[in-house]
Formats: sequence, C-alpha cells, structure tokens
Amino acid sequence: MDSNDLWQNHVDGLTKQVAFLLQKTHDLENRLEYYEEVFVTLLKALKEGGIIIDDSEGQHSMPS
Repeated sequence: MDSNDLWQNHVDGLTKQVAFLLQKTHDLENRLEYYEEVFVTLLKALKEGGIIIDDSEGQHSMPS
C-alpha cells in the first residue's frame, strides 16, 4: 500500500463519518421539529380548554 492509497483510505473514512454525522443531525432536527409541533399543539389545547388563562394583571417580566 503506497502513500496515496493510505491517504485515500483516510479521506474515504472521514467522508463516511461526515455523511453519518450529517444524517444524525438531520434526524435530530426532524425530531426537534416534531416535539416543537407537539408542544405548540399542547399549549393551544390547554389554552382553548381553559387550563391556561391570561393573567388579569397583564404580562410580567422576570426580575433582574
């Protein structure tokens, strides 16, 4: 095995690892989008059902 073959093997291995990581990142983004949609749906349902209500004193801010 000469030097070019060794480098090509390293490049091929790194390319496969990058492709794998990109796929995992894509999967994670899809899951995150799904959970965001579920969360928004849940909040809307709780608000429409009267479980979450607007505060009569208006919005509050966090103390600093």
